Amino acid sequence: MTRQGLGVGLTAASCVALIVLTWLPMLGLPLTGADCWPILVQAARPPSLVLGQVYLEGLWEGADFFRPLLTLVAGVEWRLFGATPWAWHSLRLLALLLTALGCGALAMRAGGSRSAALVTGSLLFALHPLQWQTVPAVARDADTFAALLGVAGLLALLPETGLGRGRRIAGVILLLAAPLVKETGLVMPLVGVVVLMISAWRGRGSTSADRRREGSLALVLMGGLLVEMAWRWWLLGSLGGYRSVVHPAGLGVRLGRMLRGGLGPEGAWQALLVAAILVGTLLAIGRLLSGAPPSSQWSVLRIGCWSWLTIALAGALTSPRAGTRHAEALLAPAAILVGGAIGRVWDRRRQRPALWASTLTGVLVGAAILLGPGIVERLSCRAWRQAGELGDRVLAASASAARGALETRAPVERRLTDRRILARPLGRGGGVEVKITPFPYRPPGASTTVMALMPYSVRAYLLAQGIAEPIRVLPGRGRRGAPHSERDAGGRKTGDE
Repeated sequence: MTRQGLGVGLTAASCVALIVLTWLPMLGLPLTGADCWPILVQAARPPSLVLGQVYLEGLWEGADFFRPLLTLVAGVEWRLFGATPWAWHSLRLLALLLTALGCGALAMRAGGSRSAALVTGSLLFALHPLQWQTVPAVARDADTFAALLGVAGLLALLPETGLGRGRRIAGVILLLAAPLVKETGLVMPLVGVVVLMISAWRGRGSTSADRRREGSLALVLMGGLLVEMAWRWWLLGSLGGYRSVVHPAGLGVRLGRMLRGGLGPEGAWQALLVAAILVGTLLAIGRLLSGAPPSSQWSVLRIGCWSWLTIALAGALTSPRAGTRHAEALLAPAAILVGGAIGRVWDRRRQRPALWASTLTGVLVGAAILLGPGIVERLSCRAWRQAGELGDRVLAASASAARGALETRAPVERRLTDRRILARPLGRGGGVEVKITPFPYRPPGASTTVMALMPYSVRAYLLAQGIAEPIRVLPGRGRRGAPHSERDAGGRKTGDE
């Protein structure tokens, strides 16, 4: 092993240790998130043809999603781990770790300091504040898994040595698998097409045969994407999304939502991300139209990453529900671009401006590393732990009240310190109605994405406890935990996907 290779290996090992230590508090969390119990109930169902199954069908009204790969993974987890929280969290931590290292590996293609690019790319993705709202929640695993498949696909499409056909075919398969995890993954095959077509058109392939193969792979990738889109349209009547009627907002309003964030500190990070993407997109378009051919694999990858950012941002801004969660889909390409840029700057450290930039970057990364575990615990795990504890108390009391109402055929009330739970039987045909006042959408003071429970969460839990349908869950109003709007009171989502 060369000296440079040893340095990169030690850097990678350090990044792994830092990411794991930072997110270690997550393993002590309960199974949290408003969608958690619907996901567990679906995972416990007998295996079926997942390609014909609507995601959370019969468990979550108001949305149509097609996520067969996510359904399959959850089913395997349930049969291996049951409802053991640390096992579910461990898999999500592994996915975060692999995605972060993949971002760092792609950033190293910039050709500068490999260690600096690896550290910056991987830690920016893994420790970015927007991850605080995603990583600890089982219901948010789709975001991380989709990013993992996208990054792995680009790594396979753009190997550092050679043009191995098998590896590129694997890259096509991985990119086509991303939409099977979450709808935002539809951007990944398009990014792959951009990368392959630019490589073929601008001459990255060493021979004309290589360029023809890259063009053919691009056509295969585009064809596979069209097949997936046609299947979604046949199954769902759309590409996937919420069925609830949402009044369309203008582009300026949607951009304002993305920039404001509305969540407190992390809203500033979203504003920076969106502003950087808008500026960078213009620069990338100018570079592409300038006629200067890409001088290296990094040039092709850079255009691919800007395409990823642009398409993802366009999808967010054209959605009437554009909001806080969309910015998380932009983290992976942003980490790759920033990591590559820092690596190139660090490699030119003999120049005084670059030296100052490198020193500042080192200080910032070091501060993030030192403060990372405390920040994650204080701003993320603590909020999710409170949400999990609140949810467990309300779910247990709801199940007790529902059983009592069905056994006595009379209303049964349960009181928590700050909640009133009333269950009553629904006529002679069976079934139960549960009213919770105030309804615990989230712990007091938590950001809008840290959701404790939604009405469908309670319904799914009661189903898991063997309580027969029909089950009706009503969110009562009160000073604490009161719904924000009539849409919330109806049990629909509030920007949490």
